[in-house]
Amino acid sequence: MPWFRCLIHGENFSIESDGGANVKGFYTTRFVEAENYSQAEVIGLAVLRADSFFADEAMKNRSPEARIEFEEIEELKGKPPKIGIWPFRHHVAGGFVFY
Repeated sequence: MPWFRCLIHGENFSIESDGGANVKGFYTTRFVEAENYSQAEVIGLAVLRADSFFADEAMKNRSPEARIEFEEIEELKGKPPKIGIWPFRHHVAGGFVFY
């Protein structure tokens, strides 16, 4: 079964950063194994919802206009490599970039 890289964008969430500032959105990448692009989106959303930070922080403070969209879904040539966290991300939650 192929692997996919899902770039997910969330908007209109109120998330408190380490410095106390409220951020309104985020980007995150999830790697999923799926049969096709549609299934990759469904699985990617399930993986995001299962993330403890997303469930505990982002979902409890979302506005009625909050939305999540998949900006990119790319089929990979193989299993994704084990990579580290981007060095420029904020240290609120692993795997998320906030703005």
